[in-house]
Amino acid sequence: MKVFRDLEIHSNREGVDEFATGLRDSENTYWRRDEEAERTNNLASEKPYCFVRTGDEVLPSARLWLFEKGAQTWWVSNIVPTEVQQLTIDQYNAILLDFHRLLDEANPKFSVVVSEEDTTVAGIAGSEVDKLLRAFSNNANKSTGSAHPLDRQRWFNFIIAASQYPDLTTKLIVTSLMELGWSEEFAHDLGAEYSLGIELLQHQRK
Repeated sequence: MKVFRDLEIHSNREGVDEFATGLRDSENTYWRRDEEAERTNNLASEKPYCFVRTGDEVLPSARLWLFEKGAQTWWVSNIVPTEVQQLTIDQYNAILLDFHRLLDEANPKFSVVVSEEDTTVAGIAGSEVDKLLRAFSNNANKSTGSAHPLDRQRWFNFIIAASQYPDLTTKLIVTSLMELGWSEEFAHDLGAEYSLGIELLQHQRK
């Protein structure tokens, strides 16, 4: 299954800021830093970086958001198109890889990790976790999400089992649900529920 790829930067804020400042002052044709978007983001507690890639004949223009994920770890949380309604998986991944190239060319003082393009729930967590996701998807009403009590129980069973596998990202779950026939809207809603559920379980285990 082709999925949205992830990109992580392992660095302190000073290292990322040095890269962002250098890009702001460079004459790069396609990429620029969007400090206005950074100032007006609605997550007051966060201090993300935002970069814009100008569109061309191959890829549409888009904003790429870089958030702090943890101790000296940054990740591309989303890539949002600025002129078209949504990006395909291929377009999203191509923009992500172009940003990766930009990082490499900057000769940064940090390491960058990019996830694989093709992966599955079964490939990461095994067939039993995959069966739980499919049991939920096959039995749930795809116009109500996890609202029905029985659907919610199956959904919770999947989240509990999936919580043992940190590489099962929300992006992969969203993509998997869409592959199973869910609309983009409901897949993202369920992805948000999944992310919250995983966070709560991790907090409980501390």
